[in-house]
Amino acid sequence: MQSIAINRPPETSDRLFRKAVSSLKIVSVATFLSRILGLVRDMALAFVFGATWVTDAFVIAYVVPNLSRRIFGEGAMTSAFIPEFANAQSKEGKAAAESLLGNVLTYLTLILVALSLLIALVALLWSYGFVNDDSTGLALVLLLILLPSMVFLCSAAVISGALNTLGRFLYPALAPAVQNVAWIAAIFAAYIIFSGEVARVIVMSLGVVLGTAISLAILALDLRGKGYRIVPSFALSPRLKKIALLMAPSILGIAVFQVNTFLDSIFAWVFVEGSGAAAHLYYGNRLMQFPLAMIGVAMSTAVFPLLSKLASTGENARFREIVVKSLRMVLFLTIPAAVGLFMIAGDVVRVFFANGSFTDDAADRTITVTWCYVLGLTFTCVQIVVTKCFHARGEPKTPMRVALWLVGLNLVMNLILVRTPLAEAGLALSTSVCAAIGVAMLLWRLRTLVGGLELRLAIRPLLQSAFASALMVAMFWITKFGLAGVFARMGAGRDVLELFLLVSGAVASAAFYFAFMYVVGSRELDELLNRPA
Repeated sequence: MQSIAINRPPETSDRLFRKAVSSLKIVSVATFLSRILGLVRDMALAFVFGATWVTDAFVIAYVVPNLSRRIFGEGAMTSAFIPEFANAQSKEGKAAAESLLGNVLTYLTLILVALSLLIALVALLWSYGFVNDDSTGLALVLLLILLPSMVFLCSAAVISGALNTLGRFLYPALAPAVQNVAWIAAIFAAYIIFSGEVARVIVMSLGVVLGTAISLAILALDLRGKGYRIVPSFALSPRLKKIALLMAPSILGIAVFQVNTFLDSIFAWVFVEGSGAAAHLYYGNRLMQFPLAMIGVAMSTAVFPLLSKLASTGENARFREIVVKSLRMVLFLTIPAAVGLFMIAGDVVRVFFANGSFTDDAADRTITVTWCYVLGLTFTCVQIVVTKCFHARGEPKTPMRVALWLVGLNLVMNLILVRTPLAEAGLALSTSVCAAIGVAMLLWRLRTLVGGLELRLAIRPLLQSAFASALMVAMFWITKFGLAGVFARMGAGRDVLELFLLVSGAVASAAFYFAFMYVVGSRELDELLNRPA
């Protein structure tokens, strides 16, 4: 019997975006768990090490593997790899996609091993001729220990990209949680077994490496569960060459941005008197990364495969619709997140970090850094999503040019602001200002590239979110002070009381925000709840 082809109408942009939002929720929930564990990790780090020269040494050493993950893994590689992997799978079948994955991982591993050996050689030579203080010497030792994690982190990022393309978002989003569990276990093991700070930080660094290896193994098993094997391949295939060509400007653009972060730590280390400046930047940045990962990174991860597909098929109108919807969703979520984090930063730092070796002065400086980072939170989330739009269209050179221009601006602002009373917080403020300028430049270019974006459609939800966020602040303080009076009469302990008031105020204010947006008929809330408009 001859089969009859059924022509189904193409899915609407609304339906496609709702699928992306479903993936967003999976990634966000998994990321939330990971960030909670990350908060526990940072609490343990602050309790055991505080903000001392040992912490500074670890922060400086950890920048290198983290930088490699950003440059070679999650950013440039996945941006170039996902479209080609999806194209190979849809046009040539599973075998071609599997071959491409093995091909990419083979050469990525070779490059990273060679780079690790080069870094190790430079570190050893540096230690013999230029080290004249304990902090620098310890940083070089920790760097040598952490180098293997470069290979594990970057390979995990590529496998995560393949899994996302196959519709698997849960395990890739949970991978950082596994790393955090290993990290926390290493901190406590070091604290129990060793008494010296140096021995403890070395054991912790070994735990970091172990955690990255375990998360890579879990992702590889999940990929195998989808029927895909990782077979090494040394062939210089056309798709591999195309990925390499697309990666080149992406690597430069991402490298510039990440080098900015690295330079911030160096500026804090060199130009701020006393110890702990780099650690204050680290803790403040970690708090800002909480909403950044749950919203900006999660949104870009969920929508990127869809944008790549629309760009490859030339559906510019639908591409524009999805971009605007994504930006509206980002504003809907990040504006209250930024206002909320600015509002509770002091309570969070004092409740979760100000214990053990973490002094009151360290808490005050970390709070100021967090405030300065939060000023740029919304811009940074938007920038992540807009950058993915360029990568989806095979236009990585534009974000690269913008990043190159911004690195100069950031360096100039760093030199000025680090010498003001803001000290290391001035470096965070510079990062926020650069994020705002970068977003404006990228949106202007994207608008020209796709023939308009109708950004006016984002004005109403932006104003709604801003107004609701202002009311949310009032709700937080009403809840906090109202409950404080009740529990003070009950004689509750100070630490328990502060934690309860923080959580209660945050939950009540968040509930108020979403209730308000429900009353005004927010379309973004309908999409988030998967309700028909």
